[in-house]
Amino acid sequence: MKLFLSFVLLLAPIPALAGDPAAGDLSTTFTETQEASADLVGGDGGCITTSANIFVTRLRGSTSQSSPVVVRRIFVRNMTRMNTCTGALELSVNGSGPVENFFFWDSGASVGALLQLTNTVTGAVVPVRVDLVWTASGEKTDYRNETLRTRPDGTWDTESNFGMTVLSFTTGSVTDGAFQYALTSPSAYIAKNTRKTKTPITN
Repeated sequence: MKLFLSFVLLLAPIPALAGDPAAGDLSTTFTETQEASADLVGGDGGCITTSANIFVTRLRGSTSQSSPVVVRRIFVRNMTRMNTCTGALELSVNGSGPVENFFFWDSGASVGALLQLTNTVTGAVVPVRVDLVWTASGEKTDYRNETLRTRPDGTWDTESNFGMTVLSFTTGSVTDGAFQYALTSPSAYIAKNTRKTKTPITN
């Protein structure tokens, strides 16, 4: 499970250096990431057990010289269906695809997607349908850090990161075309991160 773990607070102002912004222009890179993740485990109460991880992300990136680019993508990871009575693995799926219907807010997120993914056990393509809603259920953890990097040649850049993570619970459904996965989620979260990097432009 991916979590943003940069919790070091460096609150002192960054000192002026040779090549400081006052001495010239800056190239700025801006990245904003929003994500939601859920581990799902369950079964039919009998022989069938299921598990899957659903991870959804929205990345918005730009620079001071370019227009913003937005990418949304959903990942279905380690999706399995096992018959414990026979010992047979019936389904194993890993895959990803673009997604338009991913919505994020500070207390939750939602996604709706249909992916055609290959069951590596049988070689058949299966329709994996994901309709999930994340609702914050724990305390929000905010973080911020500032980093100054200098290089042997005297050049430098600064990077700032800030964001939050929130433990969540999920509702909705995940199906593999034949079986609906239970939504017991021992681990689910939503998170967002903003990163800004500034580098002096050298002529």
